[in-house]
Amino acid sequence: MSIAAFGLPGADRVSSLSAGARGGVVAVGFTCGTVSVKAFGTGDAGARHLAELVGAEFGRGPVWVEVDEAEAVVWAAVVDGRVFMLDLEAAGEEGAEFELIGKHEAEVYCACFNAERGYFITADAKGDIAVWNNKADAPQPRRVMNTPTREKWHCVASHGTHVVAARHNPEVFVFDLSGAAHEVRSLTGDATVNPRQIRSLRCLPGSFLVGYSDGSLQEREYAAASAHNPFRAAGDTLRTVVHKTDDVHHPLAHISSTPRTSSFVTSGGDGVYRTDLSDPRRPNVKKLLGAPVRAMAGTDIGLVLVAGGRLVEVPWGALAAECP
Repeated sequence: MSIAAFGLPGADRVSSLSAGARGGVVAVGFTCGTVSVKAFGTGDAGARHLAELVGAEFGRGPVWVEVDEAEAVVWAAVVDGRVFMLDLEAAGEEGAEFELIGKHEAEVYCACFNAERGYFITADAKGDIAVWNNKADAPQPRRVMNTPTREKWHCVASHGTHVVAARHNPEVFVFDLSGAAHEVRSLTGDATVNPRQIRSLRCLPGSFLVGYSDGSLQEREYAAASAHNPFRAAGDTLRTVVHKTDDVHHPLAHISSTPRTSSFVTSGGDGVYRTDLSDPRRPNVKKLLGAPVRAMAGTDIGLVLVAGGRLVEVPWGALAAECP
């Protein structure tokens, strides 16, 4: 399998990108309020092709999209607070469209998907976070957080029972969803004072990654809050890696996992990097691609990127000889 590139009208207005784990479905959200859901396919000669499944216009943008692991559902959160769901099994039927399932009271500024629980998680301008799922017997989404400061979120990520949310400042909150009925039972805050802005988050089974505006990538532990002190400091920093090019620090806007559990891919204004954290004492950073990346999503097959005005599919093996 080789690198495949496809034209993407409005590539300079992409607000979000998500791909299914198998690499068969990709969803693109735009700042103008539209969403495009596409399907990858392979021809007789092995060439990859891309077909439009569903397009939608929500009237106002930007839009944040997520494709579930089974590539059966596409979620969309619009900046005005509306949350939609598309059943991909019905996408081939005439009239298949996104269904409105709920609305935030404030504008939504970020969203993520929890593959282990099947949750779509949205965060808004008033500091609220909502958890949604597509089960027929599911109740209305639960508000899982109301912070004392009531400030808007800029990044959110989730894995298993953890939800991590952050503002641009270095304040990070970790939520535990393992309580009865998946209600929040703990909350932690990062009291570290640092002028760097947080640009991206990625949750792992035992830790989470934070991407900063100065190009640094930080791995941190989840903190275990207690009933007596629910706002205790966030977990210890395990390691920090700085991505630097020609004495210029570029923000890490996207973080994606690779098939190797200790290896991660980050991207931003100066390209794509692979960071290997298998040796805690000597993290290894390698630049893979030099083009600025507008959006990025990882799959079992490789990376899907919006770069150079196109939608690009890059197999893991094509990134670098030693790339997993």
